[in-house]
Amino acid sequence: MVHLAVLGWLTMLIFGAGYQLLPVICERDLYSEKLAFVSFILLLLGTTLLAAGFWYTTRLSIFPWWGLLGGAFIFLSSLLFVVNVAGTTRLSTRFSLQKLFILSSALWLSGTTLAGFLLAWNLHDPYISQNHLQLLKLHVHMDLWAGFYN
Repeated sequence: MVHLAVLGWLTMLIFGAGYQLLPVICERDLYSEKLAFVSFILLLLGTTLLAAGFWYTTRLSIFPWWGLLGGAFIFLSSLLFVVNVAGTTRLSTRFSLQKLFILSSALWLSGTTLAGFLLAWNLHDPYISQNHLQLLKLHVHMDLWAGFYN
């Protein structure tokens, strides 16, 4: 339920607000509307697959490959968001602190999704020899920083 709320609602809200506000702040068009659309579709598919993978894991104690694919889609969507934000801010010639906050937030969000993907991968095919909850703390703290900058 947490991932449905955070990814399915909050992250889509962040993407939408970023894509709406960035052209206003930068006084330029968005770097790529196609990237924005693809990032939304990947986030939607990824959230659905990841949440279904978590549900499947609670029933059979095995994290499925398609849940891992969902995590990869989410990470890829965050990377596309970073590319779009960086491209839009680079096109702007005027300095703005708001641009830096949005770019920093996008980078923290991408780091958060990378940590989450690595955790999902560990659920599918355990490779972390230590307690994976240490990486879970990193995942949560990075998400808090991403939210702080928004």
